[in-house]
Amino acid sequence: MHKKIERLSLQVSKLKKSELKLKQTRHLLQKKTHALTERVKELNCFYKISYLVEEYGMSIEKILQGIVNLIPPAWQYPDVTCARIILEDRI
Repeated sequence: MHKKIERLSLQVSKLKKSELKLKQTRHLLQKKTHALTERVKELNCFYKISYLVEEYGMSIEKILQGIVNLIPPAWQYPDVTCARIILEDRI
């Protein structure tokens, strides 16, 4: 009976360690996923800016305004982010 209790105690200990490791791994995965999501937002912004710049016949004012509109959503906290471009004392 004593051996059986020791084995069960050892198994419980192993399960607790496994559970802790699983929680740590999940937390790390969530952090990495969040970081990658932020990088995707940034890359999408760069892609859209390059598309905007390549658009034929668009004025510089429209291009710059488009860039200003694209930047805030690409940041981590877009709700509290704004962008402004000043070119030759014009906003």
